[in-house]
Amino acid sequence: MQTRYLDTIGKASDLSYMEILPYRSQIEQGKMIWIFRMFCFIVEEVDQKDKETYFMQHEMNAIVVFNKAKDKLLFCKRRKEPFKGLYNFVGGKIKPGEEHIHAAYRELCEETGITEQEIELMHFMDLTYYTDEILLEIYVGYLSRDFEVYGEENELFWLDGNHDFFDRNVFAGNGNIGHILECIRKYETQKKVCN
Repeated sequence: MQTRYLDTIGKASDLSYMEILPYRSQIEQGKMIWIFRMFCFIVEEVDQKDKETYFMQHEMNAIVVFNKAKDKLLFCKRRKEPFKGLYNFVGGKIKPGEEHIHAAYRELCEETGITEQEIELMHFMDLTYYTDEILLEIYVGYLSRDFEVYGEENELFWLDGNHDFFDRNVFAGNGNIGHILECIRKYETQKKVCN
């Protein structure tokens, strides 16, 4: 008997075992963070096939940038599909073999002119789209000083934090921007309580 990768759509009753494999580790703000990726397999007869290892085909990042006063967020207005004409976070593709935090700073600088001297980014969360084979890493940062951003790929805007970020007619990501910002607000609230 050999094993074959089963998409997460498979029924739980069909799963014979699960493997949880360490995907990546990194040290962030003094803590060791392990990100695990789950692989589900079913046992069945497979002619001349080995176990297929599954990795995301597309690794990307999105960067949530707050101004120094923490009352505005930086958005780009997309000129291309997907989500043409809608507001989105800045970000882009992670190059093969590139350090993921370096990719976030690179994309931020390329799209806005903001460098590591103006902001410290924190890897905040990941969104995994298994059917599209996309891993989207979310980074958050607060500008250390007022900075005039500029963008050639997309027009840039500072928006107040009182918008309905779940509005799919205005914001990209099918509601994910609203979800991400709610998670950040919750985190910031908890951090204030602990301090």
